[in-house]
Amino acid sequence: NMDILHPSFLRLVRAARALLGWSQQDLASQSGVSLSTLNRLERGGGDPSVNSLRLIHKTFEQAGIRFITESSGTIGVTLSKQVAEAGKL
Repeated sequence: NMDILHPSFLRLVRAARALLGWSQQDLASQSGVSLSTLNRLERGGGDPSVNSLRLIHKTFEQAGIRFITESSGTIGVTLSKQVAEAGKL
């Protein structure tokens, strides 16, 4: 599991949204984090609150997304097989 404070977490938010086919507005609606905050975070601006990061992470995990960090330093996002097979994309 990836630490939400890891600098790469914010870079993976867009990738996670893409796996789910979500817009920033979709993520805002699902997570309760404002659209302006999400837009700023994805552009690398601002200093996100830990609460916002937790909400984003929890929302993605509930949707079947897993953030991974391997011992080799490789990072990424995956979509659970169940969600992919259920055609929820």
